[in-house]
Amino acid sequence: MNFLSRIKHYFRSAFREIIVYHNSSLEFRAKLFTIVAGANEEFSKAEHKIIKEAAQKIYHDDPNRVETLLLAIKEYIEKIREKNDLGIDELARDIINNIKRNKRFVEKIDTKILEPLLTIQDDPDVKDYQRHIIDFLDNLKEEYSEKKVIQP
Repeated sequence: MNFLSRIKHYFRSAFREIIVYHNSSLEFRAKLFTIVAGANEEFSKAEHKIIKEAAQKIYHDDPNRVETLLLAIKEYIEKIREKNDLGIDELARDIINNIKRNKRFVEKIDTKILEPLLTIQDDPDVKDYQRHIIDFLDNLKEEYSEKKVIQP
């Protein structure tokens, strides 16, 4: 079953790369949402609703891109749940590597749009973990932002 799951993820990802304009940008955003939502063991309808609303804000004029983003997030969450070579730590490393390869990705980090995911969490440990992840993303944005002002 693990083999079939890997093939399914591979084909979906390959399809997005071929069809979706600026696929790497969409994939990066999917990773940002997934790293926060994936910290919770249960991906609920409430989280899905929050992510869908955020995706609609990001891609307000492109409902197909919204759906593609939601599908990518769902696939990443499934990979995390299946323990299929992807976890929060691997996702964090991948986000860092993406930013190092393409500095403009740092501009896509918007933790304000991710913070509503914290409001639905009742478990204080999960909420704290998600808060640390958002802080991590804020620190990445600050570290890699070209708009950093260097004080003399």
